[in-house]
Amino acid sequence: MRKMTPEPDSIVNWVRVTWNNPVRRLQLAILALVLLIVFSTVGYIVIEKMSPIDALYMTAITITTVGFGEVRPLSPLGRMFTISVILLGVGIATTAITEGIRVALEPVLWVAFQRRRMEKIVNGLQNHYLVCGYGRVGRQVIRDLRARRADFVLIDSDEGIEERLLESHIPFVIGDATREETLIEAGIERARGLVTVLTNDADNIMTVLTARMLRPDLLIISRVVRAESEQKLRAVGAHQVINPYQIGGHRVALSLLRPAVNEFLHRIFHFDESPFIDIGQITLQENSRIVGQTIMTCDLRSKYQVNILAIQQDNGEMIITPAPDYVLRMGETLVIMGPSEQVYQLERERPESI
Repeated sequence: MRKMTPEPDSIVNWVRVTWNNPVRRLQLAILALVLLIVFSTVGYIVIEKMSPIDALYMTAITITTVGFGEVRPLSPLGRMFTISVILLGVGIATTAITEGIRVALEPVLWVAFQRRRMEKIVNGLQNHYLVCGYGRVGRQVIRDLRARRADFVLIDSDEGIEERLLESHIPFVIGDATREETLIEAGIERARGLVTVLTNDADNIMTVLTARMLRPDLLIISRVVRAESEQKLRAVGAHQVINPYQIGGHRVALSLLRPAVNEFLHRIFHFDESPFIDIGQITLQENSRIVGQTIMTCDLRSKYQVNILAIQQDNGEMIITPAPDYVLRMGETLVIMGPSEQVYQLERERPESI
């Protein structure tokens, strides 16, 4: 795996993101004020040979500009030092007070705290999916992932959707999905897969290329807008390339020619409401309980109420509607269909329990 080191301009990007956060601006202003107090106190001790208490008192009356008398007459160097402390103190104190009032009175306080909470959620995710793009296709991908209770992080460059995402409790990173630092911030090194559904093929190609450079082993799915871009997406590392318009055309034709089949597919893949039936997959491990059994003798149907629709062998060959006496082997992936909750439960089972 490639070592993930952010680009040099990531520091500038961090400063920009930090300064756009009102709570962090307040924290930085308070930190600067504390550092100024320490600096000024030490300065009076060194320059004017004051005691720590007198130096702290001089610092307080200088920064607050209350006009109280000095502890004792200052030297020329001490007066120049006092002028610098006044100028710095007024600016920093004014900034701290302004940011404090803004945080207390404006609704950005809720947004800022929710943003920090979301950052912790994103940093704590493991084996999640990255969804690049929050257009119509991206929103449907997120609905499907939520219906299947899969962890994910959305990546989108539109800062205007941030409050909407926070209200919807959607984990997200605001940034350019084609850039390394954005993918790293979304946890690509811990991710299980990535899907890019950006609105143009050039951005999808760059996202796939960047993700493949960071994670050569990552499962990557990409949307394609123009059919001629499919070969390019596969060349830069996409495992699968999906054309939504082509799929939509097939479904329209299917609804005309085979309406019952279309209704069946609609019940499986329509997630506007809680799905009643779904299709899933499980891969048989070495310690799987049903390895060596036949489809007839394994208890998947009686225990989980699911049927085996197909079997993908470890060489990639797909067997459709396998015979009841087919012997299940290690490394094969079973395509199953049944009640959604049963399918999800079976997919979450430990390998030795299957």
